[in-house]
Amino acid sequence: MRLDDQISAFDRKLAEQAQADSKVEAVYRSVPGIGPVTSRVLANELGDMSQFKNEDRLFSFLGLTPTENSSGDTQRKGHISRQGNPRIRHALIEIAWRAISQDEALRLVHQRISSRAGAKRAIVAVARRIIGRIRACFSKGKDWQLNFGLTA
Repeated sequence: MRLDDQISAFDRKLAEQAQADSKVEAVYRSVPGIGPVTSRVLANELGDMSQFKNEDRLFSFLGLTPTENSSGDTQRKGHISRQGNPRIRHALIEIAWRAISQDEALRLVHQRISSRAGAKRAIVAVARRIIGRIRACFSKGKDWQLNFGLTA
């Protein structure tokens, strides 16, 4: 089987799966930076996110929570825990890099955080913001809105 035929077969399979989860796919595809393959990965791994009671549990599942080193009265936050699903976490980071070029509100968050904490920490913060907003989209039954949170 030629590579073009394999790619076409893969695209057909993605389209079939997307039709089965059309509402879930529609929410994921409305997010800037998410294409058909990434939306399928997120839909397969997370579904409509109804299994997560709150954002903190979602962030923990994805490994996007900071580690903490405490001693006495001193608390230090470290790097992300990486305890969750690496496939989703890597996809979210890539989505965040693409989204900051398309969504002005996310770009402003990235600029504000990167000025004091660096670009990589800022992109993790943007990824957390994105997945939190996706969860809110599912709970409210709405699609993603560009530049959400910007004041006119």
